[in-house]
Amino acid sequence: MKINLDSIFFEDYFGAKWETRPSQIRQLTWSIKDYGEWDTDLTASQITKIKKAFKIWDYAIESINFAALDYNDRSADILISSMHLDGAGLNFAHWGYDYDKNMHINNATIAFDSNDFDSNSLNNEYFLLTAMHEIGNILGLGDLAPSDEYRSVQEDPFPEIFAGDELWNFDKIMIDSLYPNADRESEDINANPILLVKKPVIFKKRAADKITDFNSSSDTLEIDTDSFGIDSSATFNVGKNKKTVKKKLAKQDFDFLYDEKKGGLYFNENGSDKGFGEGGIIAILKGAPELTSGNLEFI
Repeated sequence: MKINLDSIFFEDYFGAKWETRPSQIRQLTWSIKDYGEWDTDLTASQITKIKKAFKIWDYAIESINFAALDYNDRSADILISSMHLDGAGLNFAHWGYDYDKNMHINNATIAFDSNDFDSNSLNNEYFLLTAMHEIGNILGLGDLAPSDEYRSVQEDPFPEIFAGDELWNFDKIMIDSLYPNADRESEDINANPILLVKKPVIFKKRAADKITDFNSSSDTLEIDTDSFGIDSSATFNVGKNKKTVKKKLAKQDFDFLYDEKKGGLYFNENGSDKGFGEGGIIAILKGAPELTSGNLEFI
């Protein structure tokens, strides 16, 4: 289901969005910025809620990944701050972005009004929702009038407090209308005798290569070990399920591991230490076909 975004918002919608490309993930970076004497500093609790808000939006958009940079890193695409703005009881936060002639957003800012949060425990319950709403704005969504016909973090004023770990359904539909999920067929790697697998932008299922119709008797996966920062003498093993792969085999210093139950191929970045370290899933073989060392070539 798609929504005509041009017709549903009552303000703050300009038809702009971040540029994304088919079959690629756009990484958007964010940082807490210090504005010196005007800055009132975000609390640790507020920063935690901002991180959660980015994570929730990140999960909902296949083509965008949010990454936090160090404090006061002005190279970030999105700068976050807190300061005295328009006084208590007015706007909880202000946002802004600039865009090019193609309506592609170049950078954005979000500033929380400390007058509304620092000494107001009731308003603090709305801080996560405020962060969710402002991120929705800098992604390109506008403001919705409150209505019984939908439930959205973009409603203004807020009709309820946001709770949970994922977007409400109407927000999912809106953001998918703005950033359509890649066509499932285009995500899949068509069956070929030799398939190349490189390090993904992020180690998440949505960034992993999707491999269909893999023929164990004839097909080969080429693993670009250089992209993973290791040499071509990499090692491989197979586990009966993800638990075995992560809890047992990952501690035995194998570089690449395969879950024969679900078809997940994983990169184990931290050797014999617990878990995958900074690695994780790199490919999903649809149908979980058999995969042996004979199907792999490390290059």
